[in-house]
Amino acid sequence: MKFLKQLIPSQPLVSMQVSTIIWVALSVFSLFIMLISAFQFRHHQTNIEAFKEPNNLITIGIYRITRNPIYLGFLIALLGAVFYFNQASCFACVIVFFILANNWYIPHEERDAERIFGSEFQKYKSRVRRWI
Repeated sequence: MKFLKQLIPSQPLVSMQVSTIIWVALSVFSLFIMLISAFQFRHHQTNIEAFKEPNNLITIGIYRITRNPIYLGFLIALLGAVFYFNQASCFACVIVFFILANNWYIPHEERDAERIFGSEFQKYKSRVRRWI
């Protein structure tokens, strides 16, 4: 993001004080989401690594709200970084991450989950949105 800020300089989005408050709030919120997700993976003794097969389908807790809370946490963290650098050009990183996660990482994981968990995953997928 620092590279984008230098490559495409722009006016600050908001005042430095407001920028800092938003950055801290989004960072704390994203960390909270990711820690809850990691705790649930550990509690259910399933794999958290993106390209390894899960052995349990988690459908409770934060997974009742979003099927992908870790990716959501990363997205919120990147949004927080936009306010850390306080430049509109940094939104490009948020957009690129969203496109990659939504069109490559998540579909790959969902195909695996569908293959492993079958109709249980299908029911879960029909009840809970991909992001929010």
